[in-house]
Amino acid sequence: MTSIEPAGIAPVTPIRVWTFDDVAEYFCVSVKTVERWRSGKVAGITFPPAIVVGRNVRWEPQDVIDWAAEQKEPTPVVAAVREDNEYVGVDLRSDRRRKKAA
Repeated sequence: MTSIEPAGIAPVTPIRVWTFDDVAEYFCVSVKTVERWRSGKVAGITFPPAIVVGRNVRWEPQDVIDWAAEQKEPTPVVAAVREDNEYVGVDLRSDRRRKKAA
């Protein structure tokens, strides 16, 4: 028996795409949380677009990994202590200076 391959079409290497369960496992959250992220019901979260075929929803792993990397918060910078020690630092949550305890 001879196999027939269409002329001019390169063989396709299948990729493993992630399901809701896979994404939930990657982030250590519930499937319900991933569903909420995808639905847009969580303010400030724009989840990567999915591959939808019928009722099947899948993501390319690299899209999810790249999206996760974009979610990292910047590292806070701590202010230096002044020479006269009047201030000992900055409250990073409100950016207000804290006076040194007397």
